Amino acid sequence: MRVCVIVLVILAVVAFADAKQKHKSSRKRATCLQNDFQCSNGQCIQQEWLCDTENDCGNNEDEVGCPTDCSGVHQFKCANNKCITIEFRCDGDNDCLDNTDEQSCDTWQCPVDEVKCPSSHLCIEKAWLCDGDNDCHDNWDEQPANCPVAPAGRR
Repeated sequence: MRVCVIVLVILAVVAFADAKQKHKSSRKRATCLQNDFQCSNGQCIQQEWLCDTENDCGNNEDEVGCPTDCSGVHQFKCANNKCITIEFRCDGDNDCLDNTDEQSCDTWQCPVDEVKCPSSHLCIEKAWLCDGDNDCHDNWDEQPANCPVAPAGRR
C-alpha cells in the first residue's frame, strides 16, 4: 500500500511540474528594448552583439547569416583569416592566435563608447572609468582627472 501511495505522489509531482513548465513556456515573453535583439528563447541582447563571433543567445542564432568575410561592423579579420569580435582588438590577448589583433595598437581607434588607455593601448568601456577596477593595468582609468563629470549632486 505504501509503495502505491509513494508512486501516486511522485506521479502527481511530475504532472504538476510538467503543467507548470508548459504554462511557463506559453506565457508571452517580455519585449526587448528598441535597440535590442530578442533571441528565440526570449533573452534580449544588444544589437551590437549580433555577428560579433560570440554565442550570446545560447543557440548561436545571433551569429547566423553574418558575413563570412569578417566584414561585419563588430568583426576583425586576423591575418590567418580567423574572425574575432572587434572588442578583442588590442586587448592584450592573442585572440587571433597569430598576434595580428595585438599589432599596431598605438594607432588603433577604439570603438564608440570606449576609451584607449595611454600606456597599454587597451580599449575599455567608458563606463569602466573610475569604477574601482584597474582596467588599464596602470590605474590610469581610476585617476580622478580621467573620471567623467557626473551631474551636480551625484557621484
